[in-house]
Amino acid sequence: MTAPLQVSFVKDVREAIFREAKLRQLRPQVLVAAAMRGVLEGNLLDAVIDGEDARRLAGGHARDALNGLTLIQSGLVYLIGLHAGRDGAARLSLSGYQARMEGASIGGIQNALARLATLGLIRRRGTSSRLTPQAYALTPAGKTIYAALSGADVDGGEG
Repeated sequence: MTAPLQVSFVKDVREAIFREAKLRQLRPQVLVAAAMRGVLEGNLLDAVIDGEDARRLAGGHARDALNGLTLIQSGLVYLIGLHAGRDGAARLSLSGYQARMEGASIGGIQNALARLATLGLIRRRGTSSRLTPQAYALTPAGKTIYAALSGADVDGGEG
């Protein structure tokens, strides 16, 4: 059995869904479910995407409905938790994160790490050298999100 799926939409798509649902006197959830069923059961997904990059067609950064993080932010929380050493810190380089995250740019990773720190989900750990990758550790709030993403409790790991 698969886990329930909750999806959030960028502002313009969300507003269009509400507008169309109101016109049809439907709840937005019913409209989206019916549209997705029609696309999937009618084998129309390839026609809708039509060879385009689905991430570009989505029109923005989709966010997890439960934690509010973007895909790249969730991926970074997961990778930091997964690669944490005995001290709880992950020491991947920016290119190390990039290699593990399909389609992520170095700039996108830097921005997402800064945002996660601002949100209080990760903290920087000092390094003794400019040549050593910046270490990041999950805060208690970050560990809670990691546990939900990984499906397991956080114990510090062996990275």
